[in-house]
Amino acid sequence: MKKIFLIVFATLLLISCKAVGHNSGASSNPGDDGTNLSAENGSKDITAFSINGFTGTINATDISVTVPYGTVKTDLTPIISVSTGATVSPSSGVAQDFTDPVIYKVTSVDGTSKNYKANVNVAAVSAKDITAFSILDAVGSITGTNISLTLPNGTTLTSLIPAITHTGTSISPAIGVAKNFTNPVTYTVIAADNSTKDYMVNVAVAASSSKDITSFSLSGVSGLISGSNISVTLPSGTSLSSLTPSITHTGVSVSPVSGLPQNFTNPMNYTVTAADSTTKIYTVIASVSATNITFNMIYVPGGLTFKAGQYDTTPTTVANAFLIGETPVTYELWDIVRTWATDPARGANVYSFANIGLKGSDGIGDVTQPVTSINWRTAMVWTNALTEWNNAQHGTSYSCAYYTDPGYTTPIRTSTSSSTVTYTVMGSQDAPYVRPNATGFRMLTSAEWELAARYKGANSGNGAYEWPVGSGKWWTPGNYASGAISDYNNKPATRAVGWFIDSDGGDSGGISHPVKGKNPNALGLYDMSGNIDQWCFDWFPNNIGSVRVARGGNVYAWSANMQIGYVNCQIPYAANPETLRIARTQ
Repeated sequence: MKKIFLIVFATLLLISCKAVGHNSGASSNPGDDGTNLSAENGSKDITAFSINGFTGTINATDISVTVPYGTVKTDLTPIISVSTGATVSPSSGVAQDFTDPVIYKVTSVDGTSKNYKANVNVAAVSAKDITAFSILDAVGSITGTNISLTLPNGTTLTSLIPAITHTGTSISPAIGVAKNFTNPVTYTVIAADNSTKDYMVNVAVAASSSKDITSFSLSGVSGLISGSNISVTLPSGTSLSSLTPSITHTGVSVSPVSGLPQNFTNPMNYTVTAADSTTKIYTVIASVSATNITFNMIYVPGGLTFKAGQYDTTPTTVANAFLIGETPVTYELWDIVRTWATDPARGANVYSFANIGLKGSDGIGDVTQPVTSINWRTAMVWTNALTEWNNAQHGTSYSCAYYTDPGYTTPIRTSTSSSTVTYTVMGSQDAPYVRPNATGFRMLTSAEWELAARYKGANSGNGAYEWPVGSGKWWTPGNYASGAISDYNNKPATRAVGWFIDSDGGDSGGISHPVKGKNPNALGLYDMSGNIDQWCFDWFPNNIGSVRVARGGNVYAWSANMQIGYVNCQIPYAANPETLRIARTQ
């Protein structure tokens, strides 16, 4: 007995000494003084606990989970989440027998622990609740027997598959079956005792946040939309004090409304309101073009057949009527359009040209000289720019001729000087998709150029030939310059209509000249022969993919090059002194 007393006494003494040492500050173990550990080191909580998709209720250290009627408790696998860094035993995902409560021990980073008691209850025979309902990750709100949820804007409600958990033995419609939620859908949960409970599910779609202005025009002139800025350039002389806009947008309203006259002397703000009540403000800046340049187009009838070539040997038909530029494109027109098209304010619709073009052959001429030093690609792309510029300046709605895609949605707006010719790549700068019904400006075909250079109508004089015979249609022979009264060997006759080299009887002086400096041909077209060669759309015969056709001759060439039937050529990426003459399908 005395021995037992001594052991007890010694134990109490050790405990007492430890307490004294602790109170005197001698302890080196944080937390031994009863203060709270930091969240980082001492957290040891079960934050979530579920079995078979049924979420448990955590109350202090008691966990309660209700599973459907008929569930066997002896082999259930819980999914457990704990504090960061903590561990739990038994582990999450390990099956347990929940016939009796199961104790889960959570151990924190600092080694302290906490025990949780998990109870699993099997729903009564009459249990028939929907405990969770979701569609496309949108979780439904369950209030009594009503379930509501909202899906993202644009969602189609006609065929959706919900995810459902419930405490009954079955549900109708069954889980995994697609339903049309355009109208409310009733779900019936059936309990083990065959009693039922109906839930009404209402699915809504969030209101659209779309609020873009997709088009804006004033007096028929389309604006250029860049972000939330809209610029409209109106023809010279337009008054900005009272203009009526036409607006299309993706919102529910725009203010001020479309069709209401406004004073655009200063920038105007337009506010688009979306279905979800959010707004977007656009600033419209209207300006008046500082230029009022004009260019003339001459009508050429279609359905005509003539004999082509220098020796009038190849019957050629041009089926459709067309308009042709009265002169080659002047540098003045070229530069105005090029400057407009390359303005960065055009955003995604900005143009990029391989060549800036020169004023005539030497680059220091008058702006009324033909533009020169442009490669074929640049000439082609520029005709698209001319179409869009004309629409912006004059309110037309012409369609471009050359596109990157077979659906004719994106005009080609870029040309380069790359020596790689991509004539087999459709939609490229060497093989554009040509819109067959394009109403905008384009390049001439070689046959169209030659028809316009030859056609004399009913004028049978000066060596003209009739073709077809008896048709009353007369044509200039192929060995004449266009508009000449004799063949190219007659230097004065050739010199009267075209500029060519002095050493062969011409008077060009080796430089180009302003347009309309010589006599026109029968259609009233100037500079069809001489001055500067003119690009045509065609590949040169027997050299497809290598060189493009150029027609007309130039100031450096002999009189023989002035012949209507003579066909010149050039590689499509070279910027020699070629120019272009525009056309439009009539």
